[in-house]
Amino acid sequence: GTAMVAAAAAGFFENLSDAARAFSRRGAEIRPSPGKRAYYDARYRAFLAMHEHRRALVRIMRDHRDS
Repeated sequence: GTAMVAAAAAGFFENLSDAARAFSRRGAEIRPSPGKRAYYDARYRAFLAMHEHRRALVRIMRDHRDS
C-alpha cells in the first residue's frame, strides 16, 4: 500500500486508483475446504486466546510501568 501511495504521489500514476490497478493482478480463486472447518475453527479460537493473553499482558505492563 505504501508503495502505491508513493508512486501516485510521485506522479507515476494520475491517482491512487490507477496505482492500485497497476499494482494488482487477478489470481486464482481459492475456496475453503469444508472438511477442514473444525481445524480452522480451532485455529481461530487459539488466535482469539492469544490475542486476549496479549491484551492481558499489556494491562499488566501498563499498570506497572511506573514501578
